[in-house]
Amino acid sequence: MGFFSTVQLEKFWGSATGPNPSTLSEHALTIDVGSNFDILIPRFVYTSMTQLLEGRERIEQTATLRGLVASDGVGPIEFSVTNNKVNY
Repeated sequence: MGFFSTVQLEKFWGSATGPNPSTLSEHALTIDVGSNFDILIPRFVYTSMTQLLEGRERIEQTATLRGLVASDGVGPIEFSVTNNKVNY
């Protein structure tokens, strides 16, 4: 994944100043793979993340997530495929 800020790292840490081991926060994520395909993770927690922060360029991070079933029974992962073709 590529990020333009430290927002995701701060969510993983639980604060902007560094890791907070007493904080476990849940998040939602939609990964837009293309114009017709999305991967939705309605509820997840981070389990690990690289912290390679250098310079002012785009931040490349590797994150490991654990998908959880949402309270409404959705998940842990959904796929959305949109077919824009009217007929074949």
